[in-house]
Amino acid sequence: MVHLHRLFQLYADFPQVSQANVQNIFKAELSFYSPTFVALEEAILKTEAERGWKLMASSRKPGKGKGREIACLELETEKSWLSKNLRSIKAEKEKAAEAARKAEEEIASGAFFECGCCYGDSALSTLVMCSNGCQFCTECFTNLVASQVGLRKFVLPCMSVDGCASSFPEAEAERVLPPITMAALHKIKQEKEVDLADLEGLEKCPFCPFAMVLDNEHERLFNCQREDCGIVSCRQCKKEDHLPKTCAEMDSDRKIDGIHRVEEAMSEALIRRCPNAKCGEPYVKEDGCNKITCPSCRAVSCYICGIIVEGYSHFKNAGSNYTGPVKSTSNCELWDDSAKRNFQDVSSSTLVRLWLEQSLTLLSLAFSPFHPFLYRI
Repeated sequence: MVHLHRLFQLYADFPQVSQANVQNIFKAELSFYSPTFVALEEAILKTEAERGWKLMASSRKPGKGKGREIACLELETEKSWLSKNLRSIKAEKEKAAEAARKAEEEIASGAFFECGCCYGDSALSTLVMCSNGCQFCTECFTNLVASQVGLRKFVLPCMSVDGCASSFPEAEAERVLPPITMAALHKIKQEKEVDLADLEGLEKCPFCPFAMVLDNEHERLFNCQREDCGIVSCRQCKKEDHLPKTCAEMDSDRKIDGIHRVEEAMSEALIRRCPNAKCGEPYVKEDGCNKITCPSCRAVSCYICGIIVEGYSHFKNAGSNYTGPVKSTSNCELWDDSAKRNFQDVSSSTLVRLWLEQSLTLLSLAFSPFHPFLYRI
């Protein structure tokens, strides 16, 4: 029902735009209120030829019906966020448009270079160089950074296909990247340095990079000493302190919105964690074989059963090129359909399955010709 509240609100916000056009943009923005609002505002400012559709000659009258009067907390939260951030969103878009315009002018004047990654003509103002002088555009560099941050890596290797083994200096990254991205890289670097120290009894805060050594292995709580965090967490479940309740009791008492519970269940079904007891790094495999190397500690494990393996002897279909021994008890395949496996993992979640069944039931009722909701739209 949340998406219907969003849609009705957008109808009211943009009475000069037909419902069909609102719905098309709403669908393109994945049924979220804020990005649809911004997209519609931008569309209104464009010419008819640019947006591809006409504005209505007369504004649509406000709709009636109780369905439109029901308050929606999630929508109100989105509207509140949008009202606070709309100005900055517009400013960022205007800044990006101005930068694109200047880049086009630079290229037209001959002040450009060929990016060593995308091989496109890029304005000199977007030049980013590795330590050896390989040249790349800002867009390719920021994509590299996003990929490295996603892999929890702080080293930014050169993207050259010519075998350059250098990396991008920190000063060059600071010149191009926003402070929040640099902070993320520094955080990852600190975490890796702590991991490499391999200190006995080292415990990390689940909510920030802070870590310290705990001598008492029976201590159930972790008291973060970082000023901007300070959260007391449970060492077992890695959630906020819930004593005197046990972790199991706390899970059963959690009052989470149904959709969020489903999202958590779907994520939990997809995410694997490194079986190395000193690591536990989470990761998700999109494609490739099921012999996984942890991006953090480099431990090699089986993506299917989650145990640490050596070589390919664990897998039953290692391929014709593999001539080594194969464990007779292994049922894990080296290669399978990753998309199909991910779908099966999510579908096997009890919570997700129940939610799907309930959703199908509600949909069948909602689209019944006798359902009163249809007469309020």
